[in-house]
Amino acid sequence: MQQTIHFEPSAQARQPLDVLATTRRAIRQRLSTVSRHLNHWLRAESKTFTALCGERFTHGEVLLAHLFLIAMIAACGLAEWLEGGAL
Repeated sequence: MQQTIHFEPSAQARQPLDVLATTRRAIRQRLSTVSRHLNHWLRAESKTFTALCGERFTHGEVLLAHLFLIAMIAACGLAEWLEGGAL
């Protein structure tokens, strides 16, 4: 006795999944969302520094000030190391 298998026409017409394109699209969408949230946060007011200094500061300005301070401390440490610590 012979058995036959019949496929539905819709099952035969399906396109193969493009996993790489789907993954790229998901990553691009996630990066876009993260970028929007990060830009919004950087432009938002830093309440702590605004209250401490009495002027309006954004999170981006506070971040730049801290990065500059870290760079200055690193430069001072490098200068002392190059000097041999004989100050």
